[in-house]
Amino acid sequence: MARSAQVTSFAGGVGLEAAVRLSQVLLLGVELSALELTPRPAIAVLSDQYLFAWPFMTASIGLGVDF
Repeated sequence: MARSAQVTSFAGGVGLEAAVRLSQVLLLGVELSALELTPRPAIAVLSDQYLFAWPFMTASIGLGVDF
């Protein structure tokens, strides 16, 4: 765990998106994405420490309308 308040970090992400047209103006969309940071972020409070071992993941689903 870094003891300095200054850290250089790099981020990388990847995602997948799909859409199905339900009608001429309505569509259903689904998305899954991941974000990875290096060095991995960590939280420390007093003597307790937690290091994030997995990438940050998001998933979403929604309706879209074409005008």
